[in-house]
Amino acid sequence: MYDVAVQQVEVNSKREEFKTLKGAIHVLTRILPLIFEDKEFFMRSMWHEQPYFANQVNALRLMEAISILLFKPGFTIAPLNGVSPQMYAIDENLVWRSGITVLDATNHNIYEYDQNRIALLRLIIVMLSQPLFHSPEEYLVILNPFNTFFTNRNCKNVKNLFISLVNVIISYDCAGYVSIDSS
Repeated sequence: MYDVAVQQVEVNSKREEFKTLKGAIHVLTRILPLIFEDKEFFMRSMWHEQPYFANQVNALRLMEAISILLFKPGFTIAPLNGVSPQMYAIDENLVWRSGITVLDATNHNIYEYDQNRIALLRLIIVMLSQPLFHSPEEYLVILNPFNTFFTNRNCKNVKNLFISLVNVIISYDCAGYVSIDSS
């Protein structure tokens, strides 16, 4: 997942890596709560350097991959056609909807992109729910490292994510979707 995220090329939905990436996101969404239940296994598998995987810390690579995939051309946004994205600033080519701070964003209103964004946002919600697996005595004592990462200004695309979420919420028009009048 990390290798696909950090590649500079866009993700093509017809390639095998696209299906593998979507499968990995769905598996992680389902399996992370099970990993959170066993704190010792969680710490060993996610927060210790893994000698078999080039001494990487799996949780950091996972969070970085998600933050990049949220704005990956061909996966969650339209191809950028040669424009280099700005990961540490608000980039109107990456923001999902026009609105606050971005008046003329390239709308990426493709159903497949929306589904991929939703899958990644579900994975983030699962990761942010990690404190639910602490006992009441540990709840406020232990910081949630996932929350700390995604609210850090040095996290890639955190500004684009925040602006995109706010603009999607503000641009939502509920008129016509649900009829309150029964007549």
